[in-house]
Amino acid sequence: MNNIKNSVILIGSPRCEKSNSNSLGSYMQSQLEFYNVSVEKYYLYNIMNHKEKIDDLFLKINESDLIILVFPLYFDCFPVYVLKMMELLFDYRKSLKDNKKNKFAVIVNCGFPEASKNKIALKICKNFVNEIRFEWNGGLSIGAGEVIGTRQIEKIKGILKNLKKGFKIAAKALAEGKSIPQQATELVSKPLIPKFIYLKSATLSFKKEAKKYGTKKILRSQPYLKNN
Repeated sequence: MNNIKNSVILIGSPRCEKSNSNSLGSYMQSQLEFYNVSVEKYYLYNIMNHKEKIDDLFLKINESDLIILVFPLYFDCFPVYVLKMMELLFDYRKSLKDNKKNKFAVIVNCGFPEASKNKIALKICKNFVNEIRFEWNGGLSIGAGEVIGTRQIEKIKGILKNLKKGFKIAAKALAEGKSIPQQATELVSKPLIPKFIYLKSATLSFKKEAKKYGTKKILRSQPYLKNN
């Protein structure tokens, strides 16, 4: 029997619908809905500069049984609208007398091939959740997020086998009001593709972008290197 009736998924990428985070959030949404959890998805980029929208979002968060924050990690940094949401939500929760013990989980992805690069970010999220007196239900860490891109995860075969299995296990536990099992975190954190293939593909993509903007010939420039 499910303990969770409703959930909100917060997408922290500034690219909103056209982001890896949205693809991951949408897939988790479909898995939770399989267990009859009502899910609403919000894009922080479209909300955090509008006071009325912020108030409505925080009211929805406070009323929800489960909150899931999905965001990309940019060279060890949180997206600015994720940080703003955390700061304002902290103040909002502090102002409340009777705080509901909502459950909170996180899905973080990065462009590095190793999911371990998200380790500190998850610890920060856990500390934040404890500070606002929510219940930490764990996190999923994903490396090489660009492999997913904006594609629908349901339609990607083969390479996302472990990720899909991990999400299914995590969704079942979350729908039951439980924390994400270790099995799920281990499955999701496994490399999506071999590291050498990912790095080669990323290098080619980087050079293609540099050529597009006319900077390919100066990629190895070191303008701030001091002369000895």
